[in-house]
Amino acid sequence: MAEQKVDDSKYGVQPGSYTIKNVNSALLLASNTEESNQIVQQKQDNQENQVFIISLLGNGVYTMQNKSTKMYVSIQNSSKDAEAKVWQSQNANDTAEQFMIVPTGNAGVYYIFNVNSGDVLDVPGGSKDAGKGIQQFTPNGTAAQQFQLTSV
Repeated sequence: MAEQKVDDSKYGVQPGSYTIKNVNSALLLASNTEESNQIVQQKQDNQENQVFIISLLGNGVYTMQNKSTKMYVSIQNSSKDAEAKVWQSQNANDTAEQFMIVPTGNAGVYYIFNVNSGDVLDVPGGSKDAGKGIQQFTPNGTAAQQFQLTSV
């Protein structure tokens, strides 16, 4: 399967299926299939739990549905707190399951803002450990908050 980097569109990315790689750790976001609904970072293993279906709702707002679990990326308990866990939810009816995917200025690299909180997806402490859970955090511009989307 040939990979191609996403071209910026009017709203950041085109709807479709993607892997989402953290720039700092070079690990992919994935559903945690072993013990919880948390979104974690993992080494690439070409499994469906590392593929997200990104859909445009309108006005630059997206949902991200995990291909394996069919659940939506969400902020646990619709929290607006920094360090709240990035989780999976059964539906996308709440702004906690809605995101703005904003170019960083580097080709194919994005910040992923939660619509409810205004915070971005973040790897805590810039960890490069596989299995580390993803959180939302105040935007600070670090590579731990930057993600490369690759169409699959």
